[in-house]
Amino acid sequence: MTFRIPAVAWLGVALALGIMPVTVARAQLATISVRTNVLGREIPRNFVGLSLEVSESGQGLHPLHKNQLGRAPLLNEQPQYALGRPGAPNQGLFQFMRDLGPGILRLGGNSQDNSCWDPKQAPYPSWCQATLNAADLKLFSTAAESTGWRLILGINLKQNSAAWALREVTQGTAGEIAPGQLLGLEIGNEPDLFRGGGRPATYSPEDHARDFLNYVEAFHKNPVARKYALVGPATSGYLSMA
Repeated sequence: MTFRIPAVAWLGVALALGIMPVTVARAQLATISVRTNVLGREIPRNFVGLSLEVSESGQGLHPLHKNQLGRAPLLNEQPQYALGRPGAPNQGLFQFMRDLGPGILRLGGNSQDNSCWDPKQAPYPSWCQATLNAADLKLFSTAAESTGWRLILGINLKQNSAAWALREVTQGTAGEIAPGQLLGLEIGNEPDLFRGGGRPATYSPEDHARDFLNYVEAFHKNPVARKYALVGPATSGYLSMA
């Protein structure tokens, strides 16, 4: 008796028995060309490091739109934080930083004065656009540990409460970031731009110095906080003073 097996059926049997090798055609994802005879721009000898925001959400960014992506955005899609996210650090960026050599990573910007360690206890909770927690601080520490870079970490001055800001250091920073990983805590970012939004329109350099020194005094009196150096002030210039 002769059985005739259709070609399609025979192919299925052959694959199942491992008789025939399987080749799956894949679409070309990308083309990479490497030029070894032309170098890019040289990193300046006075290169110090990089500066990032404390958080993306603290900048008050709106969800992305099609023109930014070249496609329709997903629901509530927003830019991703350069350092990654807690539990999923951006190892690609960390490798890039290692390749650059020694450096300093500043975490500040507008978001440092719009982000709060304890929003509910903040003097002005409505000014807190983002919440910082222990996982965020652990991510900062991971960046320092993975790259060998030291950190400058921004502290919220806009709330203008040294006692409230001190809790971030004693309850959060001290538990996640070793003093040796921090070049310093930066008190406030461009506070001269607080005028009309956190400070009166007459806010002066003298007023800023008083607020800054109130933080310095409180931090130096605390046995935990005084382990960390303080840096600043970081101003925009006070050039618009009347």
